[in-house]
Amino acid sequence: KEVSFCTREQLSQMIRLAVYQGGYSTGVVENLILMNEQAKLAADRGADLILFPECFLGGYVSGEDFSRYSQGTDGETFATLSHIASQNHVAVVFGYVERYHDDAGAVRLANSCAFVDSNGKLLVNYRKTHLWQSYEQAFFTKGSSLSPVVDFKGVKVAIMICYDVEFPEVTRFHALQGANLFLVPTALTSKLMTQVTVISRAVENNSYLAYANRVGAEFCPVLEKELLFIGNSVIVAPNGDVLARGSETASELLLAEVDVNGTKMQEAKAQNPYLQDRRPELYQQLNFTE
Repeated sequence: KEVSFCTREQLSQMIRLAVYQGGYSTGVVENLILMNEQAKLAADRGADLILFPECFLGGYVSGEDFSRYSQGTDGETFATLSHIASQNHVAVVFGYVERYHDDAGAVRLANSCAFVDSNGKLLVNYRKTHLWQSYEQAFFTKGSSLSPVVDFKGVKVAIMICYDVEFPEVTRFHALQGANLFLVPTALTSKLMTQVTVISRAVENNSYLAYANRVGAEFCPVLEKELLFIGNSVIVAPNGDVLARGSETASELLLAEVDVNGTKMQEAKAQNPYLQDRRPELYQQLNFTE
């Protein structure tokens, strides 16, 4: 029987991806401890990278306390995060509330996502560009640019946050920049997005997609009601196969292989070569703004 072997280049374009579903509703220290526990567990299971939900460090329902839980990328919290990644030998991608100064020196808050590699180096700090409704718009400043596409072990990674991925222009932009893995931390209360939208985004861009959600009911003082986060975190292959999916009720760790030279990617590109078959000359009106 003939035996086939992966080349060194092909092996360098395969990663084991973990997605953590859960998180404490408020608090930085508690969630840092949880992040360390889950990073260690993911590394023990062979993961190269672990993705956490939106606003993981301080909690999505924090509202008026966003400022208290906010972090700069040069502070003690990020030093701790760097240590978590390096000591566990696993990259961590997580949502948090960022505190920064704008060009005029004013203090701003952003709904951000950081990508810290397994050496503890900050590769990407992305600020959410599409803020969801008045709750986010009241506290956060919109990001001014999309995430860069970065190379991680041969996989081309782009980051979006929750509502961002619901705009097809965003994922298509990243795919045209070469991205083949979309990482999306989220705080989701609607099943539609995790069961339909994110699967479509993976398929229509011949890309892998990982979507990390919170789970369970959390009371939001600003909205004066509970938000029920429905879990259903998911890792999707380019051909639409669901490689892993979380439950609606429990915190858990999902794992899957991302192989950008593998069968699922080849099938997707052969069956539906969307990027190759585009007709950009017909889409000029997409640049029109009202």
